[in-house]
Amino acid sequence: MKENYKRAVDHLENLKDEWQDRMDLNHYDITHRYMEAYRDDDHLILADTTAFWEYRHATVKFWLPAIVRLDPPEIEDTLVHEYTHILTASMESKFPEKHADLREFAVESIARALLRNKRYK
Repeated sequence: MKENYKRAVDHLENLKDEWQDRMDLNHYDITHRYMEAYRDDDHLILADTTAFWEYRHATVKFWLPAIVRLDPPEIEDTLVHEYTHILTASMESKFPEKHADLREFAVESIARALLRNKRYK
């Protein structure tokens, strides 16, 4: 693994326990996968999450070529955004795909509120 990828993975690994605790996700089985390529041909996608909320299992994939372009606070933002998808997965599954923008707006709004709570206490 490239050195800059290792630094990003180390940073994410250092953040995940804190945020799983802050977001009450300790009862979930969360798999983190660190992908050493872009997702398909889209170089803008940083991460994606698949949640099986009924079984409290989720997989978060981080696309390292995109992640390493971020500074540390933005990497934290990405982790919290993806963890918010886990929290909202039971509701997200009820939205038709044509409303994906509404799902993303709701997730990003919640993630920003959580991050603000940590950063501006």
